[in-house]
Amino acid sequence: DAAMLGAIERYVKQALVDSSGQVSSAALVSATHLFERNEESAAIVKRWISETTEATSSPNEMVQFHAMQLLYQIKKHDRLGMQKLVTQFSQRNTLRSPLALVLLVRYTAKLLTDEVAEGRQSGSFQNGTNFSRAGYAFLEASL
Repeated sequence: DAAMLGAIERYVKQALVDSSGQVSSAALVSATHLFERNEESAAIVKRWISETTEATSSPNEMVQFHAMQLLYQIKKHDRLGMQKLVTQFSQRNTLRSPLALVLLVRYTAKLLTDEVAEGRQSGSFQNGTNFSRAGYAFLEASL
């Protein structure tokens, strides 16, 4: 429950950025499950966003993947937050995990689909991202 989570929060935050990929990955997956459990737990997990963002810099591909999943869970109801997430990771080119890159393309495709559905085809979002030609081809294929 949320009271127990508050008591172990410090240890979970340390585990999120642990040097061991297995520990970090397990902490990220656990945080994802806790986020979905109830509102109290979700509020606590939202406070770990800086550690989760730091985990995306891990050399371990699975850690990057799970960190991207958790960041999406936290920001999925915030359109501006999602745009910043996609723009940040497409410009930094720090994601080396193919699975994390696929998630990034999925999130980009979702944002673009939402823009088209709402009639806001401004093009500013596409100009803010820094995909290569192959990245745009992959994005187009996923739509």
